[in-house]
Amino acid sequence: GGWLSARLDTVAPGPAASAAAAAPGTRTAPSAPVAAIALAVVFGVCGWAIPPTATTHGSATIDLKDVGTGGQRMVDITVRLHPANLARNATWLTAFSWQGGAIVRADLRPAGDGVYRATRPLPASGPKWKTLVRLHRGPKDLVAVPVYLPADPDIPAPEIAARSGVTRPFVAEQRLLRRETRLDVPGWMWTAGYLAVALVFTLMLGSTLVMLARASRGGPRRPAAAAVPAAPSEGSAA
Repeated sequence: GGWLSARLDTVAPGPAASAAAAAPGTRTAPSAPVAAIALAVVFGVCGWAIPPTATTHGSATIDLKDVGTGGQRMVDITVRLHPANLARNATWLTAFSWQGGAIVRADLRPAGDGVYRATRPLPASGPKWKTLVRLHRGPKDLVAVPVYLPADPDIPAPEIAARSGVTRPFVAEQRLLRRETRLDVPGWMWTAGYLAVALVFTLMLGSTLVMLARASRGGPRRPAAAAVPAAPSEGSAA
């Protein structure tokens, strides 16, 4: 905020420009009601778009084919969706691995009626790698099926082994991406946390709007610091 305020003081119009802007027929800065409406629109869009949904219901039969001979198990992934049209008009259908030192992503391409095959092998073993099949439908519906998740005793969470031929349901993606999230927390604590974040965001955005409005209206600049005269040298004093 301080950095932005200093920059605005530098570029804001001075008194002469402010007087010219106040002349009849001159375009002026937006009014407070317009700024309030704009702020409400921003919050409305964020409130609708940010929380993901998980209204897609279905499952996937996972077929795995081991490839390579290294210490890390790598598999080609093929999935059969139930129902077969589950991914119709989907935004994406991908296989995704993370937390093993890199991010590996592979599109799932159609290979039959309701059958999709990954375009590259993905890791399916080890204490860190996690692999999912992710389905994104509509503007914000995100669900996933686990292919491999290691055991995590600190959460605690059991291992979901990478097995071929198993059928697993699609669930909300956040349940798999954040397995450490506790489900026994009272609802009011989640509400209080979200409200606290919203309050901080409101204060940040509000202060920015105030500074931008002040800059657009112009006004007296901060006086420049007076230059300190250099001390005379011994030669000049003589």
